[in-house]
Amino acid sequence: MHQNVQMAESKLPRIGYFFCVLGLGVAMLSLLPGIVPPGDFPWPIFVGSAIYFPGAFLAFFLTKGKDRNKVFNQLRFIRLGFIAIMAILMIIIFRA
Repeated sequence: MHQNVQMAESKLPRIGYFFCVLGLGVAMLSLLPGIVPPGDFPWPIFVGSAIYFPGAFLAFFLTKGKDRNKVFNQLRFIRLGFIAIMAILMIIIFRA
C-alpha cells in the first residue's frame, strides 16, 4: 500500500510538467495568424496560462525537500525552451 502511494506521488510532478508544456504550447498558438488573426483578442495566451499555472503548482508543491529546487529549475528550463522556440518562430514569421 505504501509503495503505491509513493508511485502516485512521483507521477504527479510529471503530470504537472505535462500541463506546463501543454499550457505553453496552447499559448504559442496565438503566434499563428490562422488561429488568431491580427487585431483579435489573443485568447490562447490566457487559456494557456490557465493550463500552465496549475501544472506548475502541481509539480512544485507536491515535491518535497531538496527536490523542489530541482523542479523549479526544470520549470525554468521548460519556459526558456519555449521562449527560444517563440524567438525562432518570430524570426521566421517576420523574415517572410
